[in-house]
Amino acid sequence: IVQDLWEQGAAKVTMIQRSPSMVVSTQSVLTHGLGALYRQDAPLHHEDADLVATCVPYKLLIPRWKAINRQMQSTDHELLSNLAVAGYQLDDGPDGAGIFAKSATEGGGFYIDMGCADLVIRKEVSVRYATVSCLDEDGIVIRDKTTEKEERLPADVIVYATGFETMDQWLSQLC
Repeated sequence: IVQDLWEQGAAKVTMIQRSPSMVVSTQSVLTHGLGALYRQDAPLHHEDADLVATCVPYKLLIPRWKAINRQMQSTDHELLSNLAVAGYQLDDGPDGAGIFAKSATEGGGFYIDMGCADLVIRKEVSVRYATVSCLDEDGIVIRDKTTEKEERLPADVIVYATGFETMDQWLSQLC
């Protein structure tokens, strides 16, 4: 959403990051993760690959996921370091098990980079680690999670992309 707003010419785009999340490059996912099963010349039909990817018990997969995550972090070291410098809050999945564990246990909380990370790094879009305190007629009030200070940000458009939290929970807190 942030990248799309920037690409469509929004004058200023700010992402409010409410909790740390994981970022991996497409290269990492394809090289260390799913590429062997899902690349164009994969030895298995995609339906067989789906069985391989989903039929092994999680307890057996966790050590493999941790090893894959370490490989991905090594490949993405520069990307992740630059995101952290830009203020993006990162995590590495449950118990360091990475993107596949996050997908299996949380259903989200990760981003496979398609260009937005570079926008954050170059500061073409802003990222703020904060909670939303309230909305007003032409802006949003946030509470910075690092300093605990409130700040009002003017806004023409607010897109509330909650991931997998329900909107009614957020609205009940706001209203």
